[in-house]
Amino acid sequence: MEVEELQKLYATGERNFQGITLVGLDLKGITLAEVNLTGSDLSNANFTRANLSNVILTDANLSGVNLREADLGDASLTPPAKKTSPLPIKSPQNHSPRHTSST
Repeated sequence: MEVEELQKLYATGERNFQGITLVGLDLKGITLAEVNLTGSDLSNANFTRANLSNVILTDANLSGVNLREADLGDASLTPPAKKTSPLPIKSPQNHSPRHTSST
């Protein structure tokens, strides 16, 4: 999505931008207060002096993001949930003693 389209949607009242890709965009000074950016890719975006108050950034990719002087008041910066694999279920091993015939 381009910056102009994002601003236009925000101006019309849109606040749900889950999963959006804003990789490398210059969003300097933008206002995105109270938006949901859950699962979005914001890597290498420039949010210098942006208003990101009350924004939800759960599971968002923030690698390389510039947040210098950005307003993050009451923003939710919950880290991505750790993906855990279930423990393998081991089959019970037969530990009964072997019967050997002695002759």
